[in-house]
Order: sequence, then structure tokens, then C-alpha cells
Amino acid sequence: MRITVTATLALATLLLIPDASTHCAAGNCGGPLARLLHRPSKSACAPVSRCGTSMDQPSQLNIMLTTELVALREQLEEMKAAAAEKDQALEASEALVTELQGTLSEQETKLAEQAEQLAEQTKRADELTKELAKVREEAAKAKKVAEQNAAESQQQIAQAQKENANLKKRVQTANGELKAAQEALAKEKQEREEERRQNQGAAPEPQPAAVKEENAADDTAADATPEGGEATEE
Repeated sequence: MRITVTATLALATLLLIPDASTHCAAGNCGGPLARLLHRPSKSACAPVSRCGTSMDQPSQLNIMLTTELVALREQLEEMKAAAAEKDQALEASEALVTELQGTLSEQETKLAEQAEQLAEQTKRADELTKELAKVREEAAKAKKVAEQNAAESQQQIAQAQKENANLKKRVQTANGELKAAQEALAKEKQEREEERRQNQGAAPEPQPAAVKEENAADDTAADATPEGGEATEE
């Protein structure tokens, strides 16, 4: 921007001040522009009578300004080209930024969807965790009830086994008593048979009819009692 302003001022100088004599005639011989026009001279300004004698100064100044103007124009063109390149780069950057913003927007949308899905999955996981805890609690209760039932069953089985053992003991005792009774009856029967044989071998004395009937009844009872009693006890 500063170079462009300088070039504009130089061009205006060429157009407005064609030579130094005209400038000096206007009474501006001592100004800054006059010093620029008379740069080769060591003095600040020539007298008024001699101000128009140097006719080669404007031509040299024009050449210098023209050369500087051409250089400035070249620099301006280069700056324009660089600015155009920068504009293109800026447009490309803006396009890239727009594309990145679109991609970022898509990613944000996907991220929001994933966050929503994650929230749903977390909610479902919490529900499943609660259901699992409930199932575990019910399983623990069922296990406790089963253990209690098993303990009661074990107690009942132990009681039944104890009762069976007592019953077996009583049965064994009863069998022993029955066996002893049978042996006693058999012995008594054997003794009576022996006594009967002895009595049959000797002459029996006459007995009353009532005594005979009583003895006969005793013999009959002695013959029938062991078998009938054993069957009854069993």
C-alpha cells in the first residue's frame, strides 16, 4: 500500500510540474520539491535570474521518476499476483474450512447419535443389573428355603432311623421273648409227653370223670398252644 501511494505521488509530480523553471517562476524555489528537482546542485536554490538556466534537470528527474514508476509498477504487478495467489489460497483455505466444518458437523451428529445409543445401552444395562440382582435375591431365598427343608428332612430321617432302630430292638426283644416262650412250651410239652408215657406204662388208678376230662383238656391245650401262639405273635 505504501509503494502504491508513493507511485501515485510521483506520477502526480510529473503531471503537475513539467520542469524546474516553471516551478521556480512560481516562487517555490526554496521548497522541498525544488530541492528534489535540484538534487545534483550543492546549493539550496539558484537565484531567480539563473533559475531557468539548467534545462537538463527536469529530463533527468523525469527519467528517474519514470524508472522508479516502472519499478513500482512491476512491484505492484508482483504484489497483485501475490495477492491473487493469496486470494486463491484463501479461497482454498475457506473451502477446506467449509469442508472441515461439514465433516465436523457430521461427526458431531454421529457423536450425538452414539451418545444417545450409549445412554440407551447404559439404561438397559442398569435394568438388566437390577433384574439380575432381583434374580440373585430370589435364588438366595430359594436356596435358604431348600437348605431349611433339607435340614428338616435330615432331622426327620434321623428321627425315623432312630425310631426304626428302637423298633428293631423291640422286635428283637420280642423275638427273643417269643423264642424263650416257645422253648419253654416245647420243654413243658416234652415233659408232659414223658410223663404221659410213664403214666401209660404203669397201671392207672381209676379217676373220676371230671378229673379225666380236665386232663384231656389240658393235653389238648398243650398240643395246640405252641403253634397257635407262634403264629399269633408273628
